[in-house]
Amino acid sequence: MAQPRIKWTQADYKRIKKLRTGGTSWREIAEIFSPTKKAQLEEHHPRNFVKRFESEHGEPYERERAGMATPHEEATTGDIPEPIDIEELKQRRSAEFARKKANYDAKKLIPVKVNIDGPIGIAHFGDPHIDDPGCDIDLLYKHAKLVRNTPGLFGGNIGDTTNNWVGRLAALYANQATTAKEAWALAEDWLKECEWLYMIAGNHDLWSGARDPLHWIMKGRSGIHNELQVRMGLSFPNGNKATVHIRHHFKGNSMWNTAHGPNRAAQMGWRDHILACGHIHTSGYQVVKDPASGIVSHCLRVAAYKMIDTYAIANNFEDGHIFCCPVTIIDPRKSSDSPSFVTTCFDPEEGADRLTWLRARKS
Repeated sequence: MAQPRIKWTQADYKRIKKLRTGGTSWREIAEIFSPTKKAQLEEHHPRNFVKRFESEHGEPYERERAGMATPHEEATTGDIPEPIDIEELKQRRSAEFARKKANYDAKKLIPVKVNIDGPIGIAHFGDPHIDDPGCDIDLLYKHAKLVRNTPGLFGGNIGDTTNNWVGRLAALYANQATTAKEAWALAEDWLKECEWLYMIAGNHDLWSGARDPLHWIMKGRSGIHNELQVRMGLSFPNGNKATVHIRHHFKGNSMWNTAHGPNRAAQMGWRDHILACGHIHTSGYQVVKDPASGIVSHCLRVAAYKMIDTYAIANNFEDGHIFCCPVTIIDPRKSSDSPSFVTTCFDPEEGADRLTWLRARKS
């Protein structure tokens, strides 16, 4: 006749472990349990029971060899500090996120106080590529000097100041006479020619990573230097405000509308007075009105000073160069939803003349 199945519980196991840890012999442990369980313990030996129970339930078994620590007890290994302090790590990560979020939030709309009365103008310089043999460097310097000599006119650099070839593209330096070192010398000299309202780091500039020389060149100088984009809220002395949204590139391309990117942004929610970008070395312009707010958005795609582009020729990109330094004029004397609050001139010299004329007017 088969013996009835005996049910051993976790409590039984823990009881045996506790007794054994306390120095109770295996024989004495067997005497504590009921006759049926005692008979089974005596038949199989309590130690084998413990091992079998642990293998079935995933528990480590006690090793009895003298001088060896049991797995459920901590071995004494001396005061070795942990390589990672998890509490310190969490605090550091929390502080890092707080700094990054504060920086991100502050850049959503950067306040800029305009300290001169009357209209101002912004000359939006398309991709300079100042070291490229196809760049019209004389025109680039001419426009910078125009900004410097026109009261109320500020410069804006849409990005890609130099070719800044890196990686496998560094081989392209063989196609230009200007070295990388000379390129940055040219860039620094040109950037000193006028006052800048903004300076965007384009994709070519960002190839330098954290070693971007533009960041150091712009230190201590006027203007906002930021990667890929900047959005500014201009506040005028009379209390009027204008928003200017600049990106190296606005998402979206269209074979029918070269200004599609900034125009798309304006119609998808960015209610800014000026939206401008560059990047693809072509020109485009479109004006759209938000019926809810009445804001009129001037959307520009600015061509580059790199007039001759072998990459464009090789890829059959048609010549779309109309302007490379348009001037947008903001007249704070007008209502911010007025069609004439912002005017755009494709020729920077005409823009400078118009700005000078507007500033001379009393109203």
